[in-house]
Amino acid sequence: CYIINISINSALYKNITIAQGKNIEIDLNGHELYGQFEKLIDNCGDLIISDSSEAKSGAIRSTGNYVISDRNGSNVTVNGGTITTTLSSPIYHLARLGNITVNGGSIVGKGYCGIYTISQGNVVINGGSIT
Repeated sequence: CYIINISINSALYKNITIAQGKNIEIDLNGHELYGQFEKLIDNCGDLIISDSSEAKSGAIRSTGNYVISDRNGSNVTVNGGTITTTLSSPIYHLARLGNITVNGGSIVGKGYCGIYTISQGNVVINGGSIT
């Protein structure tokens, strides 16, 4: 697993793509990633979102449609942080046979719903909040 530790608040000028077969953890570490795209993170692999900061104030925010687009056979695990978008759903689950697991953090869909799924995969909520 590759771990990306965010050390400053950062604007994204290009979306992040997690390739098929890759295992990436983004530790927000109390900071914010933000941008305005159709999707900030295009996930085709295994993605973990966490926030190891004491304040648990890390966030990924989009003023576009989706924060995470989850593709075929891919997996997303949210262990911490706040994931929010203003236009649609923070997590758009297209993953046939893929999974979304929420263990902590907050998923806030101000424009639609927290997780929008049209797949045959699984969505498991063990903790956190979805609004």
